[in-house]
Amino acid sequence: SILTHRILTGAITPGAPLRQDAFAHEFSTSHVPVREAFRLLELRNLVESVPRRGVRVTALDARGEREIAAMRSALEGLAIRSYAARPTRQQMDAITAAVDAGDKAEDILSWEASNRAFHIAVASPCAMPRLIAEISSLNLAYSRYVIAAEGDGAWVPKSNRHHRNILDAVEANQMDQAAILLSAHIRTTDRISP
Repeated sequence: SILTHRILTGAITPGAPLRQDAFAHEFSTSHVPVREAFRLLELRNLVESVPRRGVRVTALDARGEREIAAMRSALEGLAIRSYAARPTRQQMDAITAAVDAGDKAEDILSWEASNRAFHIAVASPCAMPRLIAEISSLNLAYSRYVIAAEGDGAWVPKSNRHHRNILDAVEANQMDQAAILLSAHIRTTDRISP
């Protein structure tokens, strides 16, 4: 959605209040769809509702980043270890396509979209919809940290070496190794200082 994109890119800054009236006016709609959009953003941990103060964009802080990374590490490892069967060719193609898209990314937004696509694709063969939905939500929340860490500087292409190693382990049906590599990959970088 437009609001998600604005929050991810920092166009709406961390801590900024979100006013139903303003967005209802901007999108020429009633308060009901705006309230529903806020609710969905809150479920994705992109905004928080503060009693008597309204809704605001969640802060970016080291504690929040570490919490998201720890949850991603645990849940994404669980997803890989819970594959119901060896991934299908179609599932492997989706994982490979996400890695390839990361190699071809020309800016941080496209790179981060491919990064999210990889993490969701590598979790998908577990065939656990609630787990995949939570992983998707956590990856979206973590994208804010990745994009914010880039700042306004020139983007330097990222290595997909970790993703390729995980892909190779999944392709070789070495799920424990893939889960170990994935967990290490997720926990490698603190992007926000304490």
